[in-house]
Amino acid sequence: MIFGNQTVKILRTHRMSLRPEATNIELRRRVHMKVVKFLLGSALGAILILVAIGFFLPSHWRVERHVVIKATPDRIYPYIANLKNGWPQFSAIDQEERDMSYEYQGPEVGDGAIRILHSKSGGNRVQKITKADPNNGIDYEISMQGGGFVMYGSINMRPDTDGTKVIWVNAGDMGANPMYKIMGYLMDSLMGKALQKSLDNLKEKVEGTSTKTNISSSAE
Repeated sequence: MIFGNQTVKILRTHRMSLRPEATNIELRRRVHMKVVKFLLGSALGAILILVAIGFFLPSHWRVERHVVIKATPDRIYPYIANLKNGWPQFSAIDQEERDMSYEYQGPEVGDGAIRILHSKSGGNRVQKITKADPNNGIDYEISMQGGGFVMYGSINMRPDTDGTKVIWVNAGDMGANPMYKIMGYLMDSLMGKALQKSLDNLKEKVEGTSTKTNISSSAE
């Protein structure tokens, strides 16, 4: 009987020693679940806030940068109007996207010139010059997602006391989707740096050449 009482006492003591550990495990589980629920709730709340903000943002976006080049338009035009031999020399996007391959259609220079950009990671783009004037610059468009998204751009040249002011503008419309509209709102910060870098490259190229560049500036 004494042995039995001692055994019961030992078992009770053993169970009591397990209770704090079991309680701690349960407590940690509950805390973990509360943290997960809080994070999920916060993420959902943030998404709902972004969607609500997106409804009130404009669908149209526009990015503009400029630079003054100490040269006349006839020395600048051969670069901006030639998608094959001109753009790769100054476009920061061309220089950064190493996985791109290119296909060219239409005239080499000016109105109607087309290049198709094939990305190894997926997502092709079609760029087409829609208007070209050796004295004023070019207009172009870039279509993506099979024409589902179109960006309209221009590189215009204007007289300046120090030479020629080159103004680069990209613009587009994101439609009614609030998340796309948020992306449009961020376009200036996403694209502006690349445009300015490209213009700085163009300035360096043109001003570093004392005579007219040998890039073809008229359709063959």
